[in-house]
Amino acid sequence: MTTSLTLFAVGLRGLIYHAVATDFALLKDVKADVRAARVSIITSLAEHIELREAISPIVPILVEQLKHELVSVRSAASHALIKLAEHVELRGSIIRVIPLFFDLLKDANLDIRSATAFTVNKLADHSEFRDAICLVIASLVNLLSHGSWVVRSATSSSLVKLAENDGLRESVSSAFPFLLGLLGDRDANVRSATVAALVKFTEYRDLRETTRPIIPLLVQLLRDTNPDVRATAVFAVARLAGDIELLESMRPIIPSLVNLLADDDRNVRSEVIAAIAKLFENG
Repeated sequence: MTTSLTLFAVGLRGLIYHAVATDFALLKDVKADVRAARVSIITSLAEHIELREAISPIVPILVEQLKHELVSVRSAASHALIKLAEHVELRGSIIRVIPLFFDLLKDANLDIRSATAFTVNKLADHSEFRDAICLVIASLVNLLSHGSWVVRSATSSSLVKLAENDGLRESVSSAFPFLLGLLGDRDANVRSATVAALVKFTEYRDLRETTRPIIPLLVQLLRDTNPDVRATAVFAVARLAGDIELLESMRPIIPSLVNLLADDDRNVRSEVIAAIAKLFENG
């Protein structure tokens, strides 16, 4: 009886192996809700070591799902990749697809970038993935001089997300000289995104000194011709004013900040009031 059950189990696993190997190759041809369900099943199947060889070729297909239009599919793919990384037998397959994240991290769609950055950050918790991820970061840094403002802005926001992982911050910090240059970018969207990115980096103590050069540049941004850039710069002042270590460096900015109380834009004036309140609170 035991032998029969064993043979049955082996046969069943063989059928599952075949189904996994063939069914997921057709993943792109099924409806979104079915696709999300199938992606989710992969993590359960991967618990069986004998099925991991069949799952290995599916890893690139999972990466493709990160750019799906539906959040349910993107979320399922992200979760699957993160869970599969827990299995040593599948890490080689994951390392090989890490370069594919490059195109996703510069995608114009914020949701796609966010899903990808979240996945990459979780993968970076495994030290064996970091070298490959750092190569992707180096390629992203080069995109900060791309001809398209959409790409420059998207890249900036992705670098911010990747800095959330302390194992990647040293690589991300190589972008700072380029980001400082983008504060003078011809496109207002890029200038705003860059200010927000640099201020976000100051939240990490190990990056604070590297980002300190942004402070004197804020004076110029407070005089920017674009009201959105001015408002973002004022918001940056308020955020930086909350850091006692940076507060003394902020004092030369105060006259320019006060002048914006008479700004033509209501959002700018509102941000100025909040920033001045923050300065007084901490000064």
